[in-house]
Amino acid sequence: MARTKPPDATALYHIGRAYERLNNPIAALAAYQRLLDYHPEGGPLAEASRRRLLQLNTVSP
Repeated sequence: MARTKPPDATALYHIGRAYERLNNPIAALAAYQRLLDYHPEGGPLAEASRRRLLQLNTVSP
């Protein structure tokens, strides 16, 4: 089976933001977590994703 490139960090971040705008926090959490799984080295998008994960996890339903 051929290996594929991991998804682009920018695309995953914008997918997460789009899900937030669509009021779907579970899908947004999944997108941000996937970004961190595929790009653990850090960078501005990883830091922004960590902040968004913390914000979404602390919001009461």
